[in-house]
Amino acid sequence: MQYGEDSWSLTAGVNKEDSKNKATESLFTVGNGYLGIRGSFEDKNLIQSLSSTRGTYINGFYEQEPIVYGESAYGYPNQRQSIINLPDASSCALYLDGEHVDDQNGEFLVNSRNLKMKNGQMIHHFKWRSYKSNKTIAVTFSRLVSFKHQTVAAFLMDATAVDFKDGRLKVVSQLDRTTDAAPAGFDPRLSQVNTQSIFQNALAIEKEDARGLDLRTLNSNQEVLIGITHDTAGEWHDLSWEKTYDLQNPVSLTKYAVYLQVDSEKDTQDLLWQQLAEAKKIGFAKLAMEQKVHLDVFWEHAAISIDGDDELQQALHFVSYQLLQAAGQDSKRSISAKGLTSTGYEGHYFWDTEIYILPFFLMNQPETARNLLLVRYEQLQDAKVHAQNLSLKGALYPWRTINGEEASAYFPASTAAIHIDADIMYAVQRYYEVTQDRDFLDQYGLEMLVETSRFYISYGDFVPGKGFTLNTVTGPDEYTALVDNNAYTNFMVQNQLYFLLKHFTLEQASRFGVTQAEWETFKKAADEMFIYRRGDLIGQDDTFLDKGKWDLANTPKENFPLMLHYHPLIIYRKQVLKQADLILAMVPPAEVIYRPRDAGQLPIL
Repeated sequence: MQYGEDSWSLTAGVNKEDSKNKATESLFTVGNGYLGIRGSFEDKNLIQSLSSTRGTYINGFYEQEPIVYGESAYGYPNQRQSIINLPDASSCALYLDGEHVDDQNGEFLVNSRNLKMKNGQMIHHFKWRSYKSNKTIAVTFSRLVSFKHQTVAAFLMDATAVDFKDGRLKVVSQLDRTTDAAPAGFDPRLSQVNTQSIFQNALAIEKEDARGLDLRTLNSNQEVLIGITHDTAGEWHDLSWEKTYDLQNPVSLTKYAVYLQVDSEKDTQDLLWQQLAEAKKIGFAKLAMEQKVHLDVFWEHAAISIDGDDELQQALHFVSYQLLQAAGQDSKRSISAKGLTSTGYEGHYFWDTEIYILPFFLMNQPETARNLLLVRYEQLQDAKVHAQNLSLKGALYPWRTINGEEASAYFPASTAAIHIDADIMYAVQRYYEVTQDRDFLDQYGLEMLVETSRFYISYGDFVPGKGFTLNTVTGPDEYTALVDNNAYTNFMVQNQLYFLLKHFTLEQASRFGVTQAEWETFKKAADEMFIYRRGDLIGQDDTFLDKGKWDLANTPKENFPLMLHYHPLIIYRKQVLKQADLILAMVPPAEVIYRPRDAGQLPIL
């Protein structure tokens, strides 16, 4: 991997032994928060020995299947959700004088991908020489997913004969429905849903020079219309388009694709064909210009400049760009754990959105931050049902979800992580403090604050000699589960309750059934929130400081991550962290004074 000619681009060369190609494909994803396309080669057989996972995803478009438990219990979720790897519109294979342009019939003199973060394009360029004819061809593929036209992707191919004048190039362009998620194996972080049965039942559709699919999920009752067309006439065979060009002159071909999720009655095939025709009329050059204009505005607000460290400068540009590509721009879609780069974590939305990602948009695109919070508001009723399923009051947001329902089958690292309510409410708080959007706070924030605070009162207990306690919870550190009084959780809940009490009156809260007694209980819980302390030292929870340390020195390197090599009970009883927990409590406005336990830092793995 090379990191581009400047800090605004990312470049990767390729060879047959590239074991990191799948990671490269993720890094070179192009997307717009609604649609994402992995940075795979256009031809999946270009380098046949290369491991690849092709992928095209719509944010929030998912299938669901029953969760099969060997031994279930009351209140467990019963349906898993997984983002779907959709048919691939980027697919394109080349044949020079009848020979497939690949690593079996010739050699690549140059082969590289370049992600242009100022232009919003991924460029794939190669020079290929035939073993048989010794002819060399130069090819450049450019692709974009439009920020202005949410459903539109466009692909430009330019091909030139380098050292010959007499040759013919056949282009085979497809809407490839053979893609699927990478096999999950033992890794619970990967998708478990097989989508091939969905594709097999898809309905082929066509209009004039365009072809496509009407794809409906089997269980989640979702539908997407996909169409492709080209800027010139060719010969169609089902979903495969072919045209042969004379290479006496440079060849240029543009392919347009539309991925239209059916959300309302207006989302019809007619609209699909209309959007496809409009994209073709606009043309690749103008789509590319619009893309740059959009990004010029974005970078004017979001760019962070660092002197003296070019690699760090580039990294900042890259992460900012990936956040932009991942974030839903309406109140229907949030930000999945892997953005729109893969089916990792099944495309689920987690608390990471509110705590780690939303602050970026709060400072650069407050409207995007507002929409991300509205996604949570739209799913509030599902959160109330979730709490009811636990025999509790109020609302508990799911640990991982797409549609608002809990999708995790492992409650110790999901449902028990009740801090997610306070995380979301902290994001509401920060949004208000930055924007002073009182209308949002009154119309949406108050109801969420009341219902999640109601949940915490229902979940917790007032214990004599301690105060208000939240027992049997899991904090941000998923290697320390089902503990009493996780400090981060308790600080965040306390902060939420004080924010509610400060910015609203009982009369305002009474709209949602809050009584005088309940209002007073909110205050009592905040005032008496229990935090475990040993002298001046704050413990991560009631027992963390008394646990033995994990023997890192004698843990084989191949046994990381620990969660894939050790039973949870082995991990939970030791001082070892999967991610920041108590230290994270210093970031929100919890008044914590941190003092290291000893000279050695606690391991975060």
